[in-house]
Amino acid sequence: MGDLVRVLRDAGRVSGQDAVADAAGGRAHEHEHGRVMVTCPVGCLGLSVHVREVLRRDRMVVRTVGVRTVGELLALLESDALGAVRGMGPRRVGEVRTALIAAGFVVKRP
Repeated sequence: MGDLVRVLRDAGRVSGQDAVADAAGGRAHEHEHGRVMVTCPVGCLGLSVHVREVLRRDRMVVRTVGVRTVGELLALLESDALGAVRGMGPRRVGEVRTALIAAGFVVKRP
């Protein structure tokens, strides 16, 4: 799946589109850096409002002040703790996984 996303992303660059398809709804998400990095805010992934709100508000389960960066979100996903966050079911975890892959990150299989 990662190869397919990479091919589609590269095809968008060749055709003159500087946007990456948003994993949640197919909307284009432009990024001023050209590439999403682990230090970027979670908003750079173009996640749905629901996912962003869950990550921001659920401090008791995550035991942090909320997930703020792509790196923090990636670590949470790789530790299998993302599914334990209240309001983050399999569909939302899949959305996060797809967005990270679309941004060029290597994500382990579920």
